[in-house]
Amino acid sequence: MVDIDEYIILKFLKRSYPITRVKYAKKFKRGIILNNTVYLIGNESSRIQLRFKLIDKLNIIFGCSKDKSDAILNKFLNIKNKI
Repeated sequence: MVDIDEYIILKFLKRSYPITRVKYAKKFKRGIILNNTVYLIGNESSRIQLRFKLIDKLNIIFGCSKDKSDAILNKFLNIKNKI
């Protein structure tokens, strides 16, 4: 069961930062455009930068802890935590 706060945050992320197809090196990749910067989800370094920026935004807007934000971003980005 999804917590109500988690549901609201996921809805906010989906509407504010939608995952779109971005053309990169003549191919389309999954990515997010944030502040006129393209972050590719398949690229490890780009994904790490995106996660830090979104964790900061969630902390400012919703007051989420880093652990909760990290778990929510795993669901939003549809990735497994490799740690």
